[in-house]
Amino acid sequence: MRCIWIIAFVVLASSFLTPASSQVVTDSTQQNTTANPVEPSFPSPRGALIRSLIIPGWGQVYAGQPIKTPFVVGALGGLVGLSIYLNGRYSDY
Repeated sequence: MRCIWIIAFVVLASSFLTPASSQVVTDSTQQNTTANPVEPSFPSPRGALIRSLIIPGWGQVYAGQPIKTPFVVGALGGLVGLSIYLNGRYSDY
């Protein structure tokens, strides 16, 4: 259990130490047709990872795919339920 907390701390700490955006190089030969070009904003993969580590399924909601959340939560719940069931069967054996 302690290992999981250490990994979560390292991931969280690394997100604050590294820059969140990459360097953008513009083409100087191309003319700018608009005064203020609008760039689409995409969710950060690091942000989705951190949110998923805190609450399973939150990363999918952050990334704009909330339909996947019930499947993630259901799969985790099924694994926990199966492990409890099999542990009980093993104890009885």
